[in-house]
Amino acid sequence: MGETSKRVAGAGGASVLSFGAQERLADWLRDADCAGWLVWEEDNRGWVTGLESSWGMWLQWQDGRKTLVLDGRYAERGRALLEGTPVELVVRGTDEHDAWTKTVRGRLGVSSGLRQREIAWLGKVLPRAEIVPMADPLVELRREKTVAECQQVHAAQKRVDDRLMPLLEQELRTGVTEQQLAWRIEQALREPGDAELSFPVIVAFAEHTARPHHAPTNRALRVNEPVLVDCGVRLGGLCSDMTRCWWYGPDIDPEYAAIYAAVERAVAAGLEEYRVGGDVALADEAARGALGEWETHFCHSLGHGVGRVVHEAPSISGKSTAKFTANEIVTVEPGVYVPERWGVRLEELVQITPAGPKVLSQMPMALRAWPVKS
Repeated sequence: MGETSKRVAGAGGASVLSFGAQERLADWLRDADCAGWLVWEEDNRGWVTGLESSWGMWLQWQDGRKTLVLDGRYAERGRALLEGTPVELVVRGTDEHDAWTKTVRGRLGVSSGLRQREIAWLGKVLPRAEIVPMADPLVELRREKTVAECQQVHAAQKRVDDRLMPLLEQELRTGVTEQQLAWRIEQALREPGDAELSFPVIVAFAEHTARPHHAPTNRALRVNEPVLVDCGVRLGGLCSDMTRCWWYGPDIDPEYAAIYAAVERAVAAGLEEYRVGGDVALADEAARGALGEWETHFCHSLGHGVGRVVHEAPSISGKSTAKFTANEIVTVEPGVYVPERWGVRLEELVQITPAGPKVLSQMPMALRAWPVKS
């Protein structure tokens, strides 16, 4: 697959990369049951073009023709992106656009995941094309990452690895609230403004750690309580994701320590199945088996793909029929959640390689009794 990439201005001035995506789509189109493919969804369109925009269409045909349709807000950025390329730019609302819509003919595939009203609208806008909803090929095409994409994800994860621990050393103290700590983590990860969050930072203390997707509150930290932090950044158009837990104070509760050890074993057992061609369902099964008596408190899938957005294919669950593919980026994140007491989730970011799983997240995972600080 092509390793070439083109850097263009993204939303808010950030840079994003287009990683040979058009070549991957062209490969798929050669044997497809359609003459071309129309990309409507924002995330997929950004992946194919390297341009962040809230509205637009990308059309790519078996014969090599490519057209990017944008509205006036993105016209200048589109022209800069396409300068020196054979891609046609059409600006919505112009006479050129109205004329172009009547020239689009043939069997044009679109994602079957689009809403019916969106498909109907496309049929009206492109009256001479046959709009055919089909299984979206980009779901699978986005899974296998190029070398450049893997490097960019690694850079996003390194941002978290390098900055989270020093921030916690400074800010984790008695009386700090979940919201205050989450805000400081966001500031540290986004500085100097070249990154977005992959998702809102999750900070949970004490019984709130038993909520898998807790929203930070003004709950203040006390001595001898667990702390959970789940965070990631989107840097250069690609995401990272990692979760760590600690005990704040000198006296780690024995039950919490037992749960923590079980979750560590589940991470290791799941990773044993993270290999090219392996069944993702078997990884989920292995991790659950390693939890022993705590398995009934594991209430979500083992992991997910990561790329332009933080949750992509595959879903690593016992119900999945997917197999791991080379150079996809996924998470392994077993958790045990005991309502009204505490929870532990440990999450690693992993690249699937022919040699086995390569863990990208490098922040220490071992249970730590965090020194009390006032």
